[in-house]
Amino acid sequence: MVSVLLPLLLLQLAPPPPGPPGLQWIVGGRTRVGMSVGEVERIIDGDPETRAYAGALIGGTPLHDVAVESFWLMPTEVTCEQYAAYLLATGARAPEPWCETAIRAASIEHARTTAARAEEALKHDLPVPEAEPFDAHAWWLANGRGAGFELAPYERTLPVVSVDWDEARAYARWAGLRLATEAEHARAVRGDSERPWPWGDDVRAERFASTQEVARDGSARPVASFPGGKSRQDVYDLAGNVWEWTSDAYTSFPHYEPHEWVFGWGEAKQRVTAIAAFDAQQRVAVGGSFQMPLTLCRSGIRRGLTRDQRALALGLRCAASPRAGADVAATMNAEELSPARRPKGAPPLPRAVPDLTVAVDGWRTIPSQPTEGWTQPSGYTVIADYRCIAFAPSERVPVRDPQTLDRQSLENGPVLLGYLHTTVPLVQPELGPGTYLVCWRAKGLRKMGGDGPRSPDPPLEETLRFDIERDQLIVFDLDGHPLAAVPATMSWGPERDGKAAFTPQPDDREDRRSIHFEAYAPSETSKRGPFVAFDVIATDAQPGVRWR
Repeated sequence: MVSVLLPLLLLQLAPPPPGPPGLQWIVGGRTRVGMSVGEVERIIDGDPETRAYAGALIGGTPLHDVAVESFWLMPTEVTCEQYAAYLLATGARAPEPWCETAIRAASIEHARTTAARAEEALKHDLPVPEAEPFDAHAWWLANGRGAGFELAPYERTLPVVSVDWDEARAYARWAGLRLATEAEHARAVRGDSERPWPWGDDVRAERFASTQEVARDGSARPVASFPGGKSRQDVYDLAGNVWEWTSDAYTSFPHYEPHEWVFGWGEAKQRVTAIAAFDAQQRVAVGGSFQMPLTLCRSGIRRGLTRDQRALALGLRCAASPRAGADVAATMNAEELSPARRPKGAPPLPRAVPDLTVAVDGWRTIPSQPTEGWTQPSGYTVIADYRCIAFAPSERVPVRDPQTLDRQSLENGPVLLGYLHTTVPLVQPELGPGTYLVCWRAKGLRKMGGDGPRSPDPPLEETLRFDIERDQLIVFDLDGHPLAAVPATMSWGPERDGKAAFTPQPDDREDRRSIHFEAYAPSETSKRGPFVAFDVIATDAQPGVRWR
């Protein structure tokens, strides 16, 4: 027993790695996710009003174990002032309720234009055109970006709501974070236990959470308004306040089965059939909200929503993986490298490997402007900017040994090793923010007679003017256009961890940073492959960024 418990104890006692500003460290482990069928039966038997949700409740069964890795988690739901920092930095479209003034002005202008058209028609003895009603939501969808927004002081610390899944994910990526998974949410609530709520099993909602029992005004509360309901890692509002988007598709758990129950006797007998309406295109929301009773805000209850769903009781909370750059690589796989994003007819790109990604990144934060009377919880931080330079190896380099890699790079063209992603301009090589292909080109003259197609373009050494006596990394855009060459070295060996670190800048310029990358890329040979090293120089004119 001691030999089993000791590694877990050491994991819990080990200091966490450097993380994003303000996020709380959640130690991973085997986690109970979902609910048992018996729990669902007890809920709908004890409260007949919940029987209308039987299909949704059964979608959280069966109770099962998931291995959850340690991760970082926001101590609160994303607030309006945190989301406003993102809007000001990017010009993204504000939530519809924030644009009431702009929508009202557009409505007045629509009425004025409609009246003017009618007056003009009457003046010329023409039929008056049929007036089209003003559609506020359609106007916001078409004109909301750049329309401006207003945020009252008392709204700053409320959770941001009325954002759909793609808008939530866009905020997370901009902030250098990601949406949490539903298993991570369960881990934050339950830890190693089966408790239904972060505080345990006490059902006095007024002490612990913003739920239907206490939110009689029908609205969310400022985040962290119920300190008694926080988790043991000082994470607030994991139950109640607003539903929180997760990254998971709404699909069934292993061994899910629909169920049917009969409650009552005689004329009062009621048959309840519980069948979950799973849909892989939907996304899971967790945690419940101020619109739900405490019973339905427990861990294990999940809700499937369409990605374009927006609601006044639906918000988000962000998480982050321990490894710098891992979340960037995972997002690249879902976005830039996704087959759905590739031009029609373009070959698919191999996925990046988050667990082998190496990166330097950093954040700039700004002071909070909280609501009067609100106590700022530990860790609460407003992110104003995120910067990252990362190299993500591809999932497989299509060779088995270094000799084949070098030969193919000279005969058939540079061989893909991975992807370079940067949110800041680079001056060496000269690249703007974006994601790029990084390919190996061995030193020596280009050889003819390989198996690859003949290109009508001039040789790369002429286009990019690099030294053919040195090994090079050739950087292409995602459409395959060559952009730059970077001197590199490569060794071949067993899988090992890489690194990314700042190194001294030769000209000692304060607005530039030199970054040295070393990274392993998997090959067709099990656990052996190329280990590449190279340097880039990035501009760093933005003051106040805390790098890790």
